[in-house]
Amino acid sequence: MGKPGYFLEMIMGQFSSRGPVRVYDCAPAMRGVGFGQLFGIICISTYYSSIMAITLRYFFYSFNSE
Repeated sequence: MGKPGYFLEMIMGQFSSRGPVRVYDCAPAMRGVGFGQLFGIICISTYYSSIMAITLRYFFYSFNSE
C-alpha cells in the first residue's frame, strides 16, 4: 500500500508542482492521505536524526587515541 501511494504522490506532485498535502486537491476525499504522509515523515525524521547523531558521534570517537 505504501509504494503505490508514494509513486502516485510523486507523479502527481511533479505534474502539478505541489507539495504532499496540496497534491490531493483534485480528490478532496484523499486530502487526509497527504496529511498522513506528512505526519509519517515527521515521525520518521525525529528518530532517524537521533540514530544518525549517535552514529556520527561514535564515528568521530573512533579517531581518538586511547
